[in-house]
Amino acid sequence: MNENNDIELLHPDGTHPSVSGTYFASSMIFSILSNQNITQIQYTGGLPDYNTQLIKQSVLELIQLYY
Repeated sequence: MNENNDIELLHPDGTHPSVSGTYFASSMIFSILSNQNITQIQYTGGLPDYNTQLIKQSVLELIQLYY
């Protein structure tokens, strides 16, 4: 996510995840446990489509790279 600095994964306190961070983490867990392509899932968690597409693409790339 360093490439996409406009999406903050941490809450301003620097300890807790933001809504985007929670979406990212849950997307990783879902993808690993279900073995489904996260980009095919339509749930956005109330985030803007642009953000969810970036997060989903990052999750997909990480899953392909490490799993």
